[in-house]
Amino acid sequence: MDAAARPPPHAARRRWTSRPHRLHEDPHPTAVQPAKSTDARPKRLLVALFAAATAIKLLLAPGYRSTDFEVHRNWLAITHSLPLNQWYYDATSEWTLDYPPFFAYFEWVLAQVAARVADPAMLVVANLNYASWITVVFQRVSVMVTDGTLLAGLTLFFSASDARDRTSAVAPAGILVLLNAGLLIVDHMHFQYNGFMFGLLLIAMALFHRGRPYLGAFVFAALLNFKHIYLYVAPAVFVYLLSGLCLEDGKWHLTRFVTLGLIVVATFAVSLAPFRDHLPQLALRLFPFKRGLCHAYWAPNVWALYAFVDRAAMTVLPRLLGISTRSVAAMTRGLVGDVEFSVFPNVLPVHTLALTVLAQLPGLVSLWRRPTMSNFVRVLVLCGFAAFLFGWHVHEKAVLTMVLPLGLIVVQSMAVSQLAFVLAVVGSYSLFPLVFEVADVTTRWGLLLSFAALLWLALDGHHRRHSHAAFTLPWPVRAYLGGLFLVEWFVVAGHPILLGDKLLARSWRCVTRWRRPGNAAASGSGQSSLLALVRAPDRKSG
Repeated sequence: MDAAARPPPHAARRRWTSRPHRLHEDPHPTAVQPAKSTDARPKRLLVALFAAATAIKLLLAPGYRSTDFEVHRNWLAITHSLPLNQWYYDATSEWTLDYPPFFAYFEWVLAQVAARVADPAMLVVANLNYASWITVVFQRVSVMVTDGTLLAGLTLFFSASDARDRTSAVAPAGILVLLNAGLLIVDHMHFQYNGFMFGLLLIAMALFHRGRPYLGAFVFAALLNFKHIYLYVAPAVFVYLLSGLCLEDGKWHLTRFVTLGLIVVATFAVSLAPFRDHLPQLALRLFPFKRGLCHAYWAPNVWALYAFVDRAAMTVLPRLLGISTRSVAAMTRGLVGDVEFSVFPNVLPVHTLALTVLAQLPGLVSLWRRPTMSNFVRVLVLCGFAAFLFGWHVHEKAVLTMVLPLGLIVVQSMAVSQLAFVLAVVGSYSLFPLVFEVADVTTRWGLLLSFAALLWLALDGHHRRHSHAAFTLPWPVRAYLGGLFLVEWFVVAGHPILLGDKLLARSWRCVTRWRRPGNAAASGSGQSSLLALVRAPDRKSG
């Protein structure tokens, strides 16, 4: 890195060893840091938003829940009833344990609580699909309580920002993260623990922001042992720490590098050591490549488009090309397994890895040259984008990996605000098929419209105060967002009226195809926008 791109020596040292650096730090910061405000209003606002989100979650608790509810009940039973060396072997239920060890330990802790305050029958492995009312209450409340990591992450992050950053950013950030419609749908209707783990990611980023890189590295390493989906963004964390901490003033600091390495190795050792005799089985559970390129519910990425075009070509050209129709069944019935394409070449995991790395490289190079906090957040989101677009067996919920971290820089500029708003709205809509019952139509739309309205008002208020300009979107984007209503009408009303039960799965494919441009899977516009933002200098809105 050239000297012009690196902060002065005293400022760089201050960043990691003394005072926390600022979110929108200047590429050439001075030694003088702005005084921190003692205003408690931002923290109170975050607490109020968290309380409002909890109230919504309580209202959702009696409603729809997916098979993931039984997945986690089964994991509670496995970790409570079986010896540790059988956790990753048990196959009593089809919902086998396939999360890393720290999450298994987390389930064990919850099981100890459930054994004392809930229904002991829920912890019997053979009690498949068990769902007494106290079981439902316990599992729902456990998700709500562990969502506290989201509040902790936001509070830690913004308490380290200067007064101007803190006051202007808390409302939009809190709404984007705590009241996110997609997160509410996935965790508190469908049922998962994504909020807990995204909170750990925010805590790690906040610790970096506060000048605590070693503790932040520990939290992030622990997060990887809770859920390996965060390997998507690990390259951004690695490059940020390597360039911002281990390489300073053109000098390589071996001690810092070794310290980071020891922290990561020790964290993984604590996680994996109890399973040292079962690592091959653990790897099979965590990385089941036999599940195929596309998830049962297609995430709106490049491979969904690839599969759609392949299937369309197969429909149009079967006799001309002399191809088999057997492979279509695996893709249309939502089955999990290997998929062979009929017209296009088959895709292997190594192909998806190569494309993902290539898509991440421009951002990582930028981060290496300019390891500021704001650039780190943008590149982390970019890495999530690349993995979402090109990764193997991508889950639909991975869209949240791109949406939630943007909350930390959502007011940095009008361009970032626009990108965050569109991605948050379309990303939330893309999760609608997870709650497909007609009875839930008003609920999911109520969540999305309320979330979008609150986020719009918060962003508009910020930009009017600091930029003297109203928050707005280009008319093609507004038209695209309006198209969501047309697609929803067709899925809920138009399809049943016109076709009845025929081709019902294809009706939901309309959702996948329409949301693809919004998630930048077809056009790559979102990733291009992020690349442009990454290359732009750090700046404040207003």
